[in-house]
Amino acid sequence: MVKSGEARNVTRASLKKPRYFWYGNRYSGPNRYMGKANGADLDIAQLVASPPHCETSTVQPRIGLPAKITCPAVDSRGNRRRDTGAKMRTKKGGSSTRSTFFLLAVVLFLSGSFVLPLFNLNRSHAQAAGGGQTKFQRIPTQFIAALGDPRATSGNGAQSWGLWPLDPGPRGVELNNYKRLKDADGVAPARWKFDGRDWWMEEHGLIMEQPTFPLPAGKYMVTGARNVTAVLTIHPADRNGDRRWDLDKGATLYDVTHLACRSARYTPAAVGGSCSPANVLKTAFPVAPGGAMPPVEGCTKQDYAVLIVIAVGVDD
Repeated sequence: MVKSGEARNVTRASLKKPRYFWYGNRYSGPNRYMGKANGADLDIAQLVASPPHCETSTVQPRIGLPAKITCPAVDSRGNRRRDTGAKMRTKKGGSSTRSTFFLLAVVLFLSGSFVLPLFNLNRSHAQAAGGGQTKFQRIPTQFIAALGDPRATSGNGAQSWGLWPLDPGPRGVELNNYKRLKDADGVAPARWKFDGRDWWMEEHGLIMEQPTFPLPAGKYMVTGARNVTAVLTIHPADRNGDRRWDLDKGATLYDVTHLACRSARYTPAAVGGSCSPANVLKTAFPVAPGGAMPPVEGCTKQDYAVLIVIAVGVDD
């Protein structure tokens, strides 16, 4: 903020839109910011009830600058002008009642403006398939394991998608501890059960718990923690058990994939064959963002895209 008397450089671009703040049905000019008029502290309730009359100076301002506006303070005892710099006081009786009413209205309006969800929901996020409205409730972060063409905005096969209600990374087991995991009958320290015929691994080489299959039908607000947030709709299964999925706003599966999170499912390549984390090449980690998970001898590998879930749809 430049003090009076100090030199400053003023550009036309910076003067196109002088700041105005609304008080009731009137606006305050460029020299009245947030309850101050020419340096004097003003009571917001008095501003709301009876904003002071402001006079425009007849002195020609500098080129591009708005005319100087003088807002005298008001004496509560007779509405007489006082020297600027004095504080304003509200009148007793009806004026005080009106001030309190308008102040309450302003407080309620501002409260409604700020007590909003932390994420923005536009019209496309609010519309349900049946033309009704879907509200979204923020939840602790969850993760979806998804399969599909990265360039697709919709597709089939969502019955093969899974959900991790909790972040599986911190609950994982390091490859160096695989023998200890086997000795514990496959029970990990986080109390999930390891299945030697169907196990998962993430980008740092941690053995993960399986996601829950299938991903329930519904609406999920998903993101790849990059530039796109979209609503993912998982439709109920048809008579053949197939489930459709689609993303709104033209988002693709790649757009909402968290590239830093890599995951793969490993199953025996042959019936009765061995598919063990003991055969994992440890030098293959960490996997680069967007990269493929490493193959494991004796295993069939299936890479999954990971979507971050930040909210779920609830019935209106």
